[in-house]
Amino acid sequence: GNQQLVQIPIFAAAWPDAVEDANALALLDRRGNFTSLGGQYHYEQFTFQGEIAHVHSESQTVNDINSGYVTAIYNHGSHQFFGAISHVTTDRNEALLDDVNVDILRLNDDAFALYEGADFLHDYYNLNQNTLSLGWRWNFDDSMALKVQWDRTRVYGSGSGLWQPVVETRTGVRDTGSVNTLFVEVSWVFQ
Repeated sequence: GNQQLVQIPIFAAAWPDAVEDANALALLDRRGNFTSLGGQYHYEQFTFQGEIAHVHSESQTVNDINSGYVTAIYNHGSHQFFGAISHVTTDRNEALLDDVNVDILRLNDDAFALYEGADFLHDYYNLNQNTLSLGWRWNFDDSMALKVQWDRTRVYGSGSGLWQPVVETRTGVRDTGSVNTLFVEVSWVFQ
């Protein structure tokens, strides 16, 4: 299927690397690896946790990712007060779709739709963000807990996790902003 792309005249002129780009974005029979190192330390009423992680993928749809977080928890009876800072960044091939003449592709709806699909896949798993979290957990029963957590996430250029910051992409401008998220959850263990 990919080899037929170069036989379409508009593709040969506007997207000379279409086959290579399609192969780079393919997910079928591609491997991925996840590696992490984490730890936890208890000191009196405090607990400190942290982890660093790396995702490596053979596909440009699931980009290589580096991430980490640190958390501090204050334990007081059945209550826990916590704060966390996390960071995730993507290492992707920014030049993957650079040799495309988008203006020519716009002349053909099908050709442009294929390009938009490739651009979407290239941005799909592209996380570049920092998050600050603050929360409270109350273990009100031996098997039940209530947790309230606020996250403020700032997404940087080309990030696609929670929000689309203002970035001039090949297909248009994306909106911007930080995301504030409030979680309220009750969890329980069946005994």
